[in-house]
Amino acid sequence: LSLDENPELENVDITFTAKYPGQTKVSSLVRMHSPSFVRAEGKPYFTFTFDKDNIPVFRELFLNFKGIGVAKSPVWKNPEELTKRGAEVHSRGVRVPLELARRMTEEPLGATELMMHYEWEFVSLHVTGIDLSDVKEIGGVSYALALIDPEEMSFFCEKRPTSDWLKTEGRDLFFRNAPAFLADKEDTFAYDHRAGVLYLNPADKVYMPYHAVEYPTLETLFSLKGVKNVTFEGIRFVGATSTYASRKVYYAYQANGLRGIDLPGGKLSTAAVLLENTGSISFRGCVFEDLGVNGV
Repeated sequence: LSLDENPELENVDITFTAKYPGQTKVSSLVRMHSPSFVRAEGKPYFTFTFDKDNIPVFRELFLNFKGIGVAKSPVWKNPEELTKRGAEVHSRGVRVPLELARRMTEEPLGATELMMHYEWEFVSLHVTGIDLSDVKEIGGVSYALALIDPEEMSFFCEKRPTSDWLKTEGRDLFFRNAPAFLADKEDTFAYDHRAGVLYLNPADKVYMPYHAVEYPTLETLFSLKGVKNVTFEGIRFVGATSTYASRKVYYAYQANGLRGIDLPGGKLSTAAVLLENTGSISFRGCVFEDLGVNGV
């Protein structure tokens, strides 16, 4: 709803009421054709390949009407500092224990991301490969190299505000959205939006042709601009996604701060309900769940 496009709404009170309070959903979920999933030979997972001319981008998946987790690796500690001073040395990537690195090479790389959490910040970087020929002993442990998109690595080492003084050595690292770790936990998935291949490891594999598999298609479910006196009653907001982190480095810090490549204003306009220059907006008995974006 936009007051610019519909000036007659200026003096109108609007209420959206659920037919079945607490049960009526507003979502952008699309149901997939489950019989089209193919069991990977000798693997616990299935794959679904999207039409190359219509490949969606999403970061969440629903199995039988519930959101499921993305495939993740075990956590390890970052053995080397990544700062401006070390940017030239670390321009290729990040050290990963050799055992995990070898596992990464045994499955498709897909759109695997490397996550790092440190103090009040976290970053998501895109992995472009694993170099098993570059092995280094650190503290008695062998580490290979996880190659990171060069532009993203440069951004992280050189341009983040805390790169000079907030240490990254010893911080938690893990791979996410990684097909290599699907076998570690059932009811998980990984999605390669570049190739349009979805990997799914359901607990019930025999029932795969009948599972309800859904993915979100929108970043915003309701958008309100300039309007006032709008009420939402008894609605469940479900199934929205944010596509930015699938394409670019995602660096978040305190006070909901965000930096990234080609990210104007340091903000993402992604929310189940997006408000701009509004007033007297009320939510009564509403539920926000399984969202890859902010609620409001």
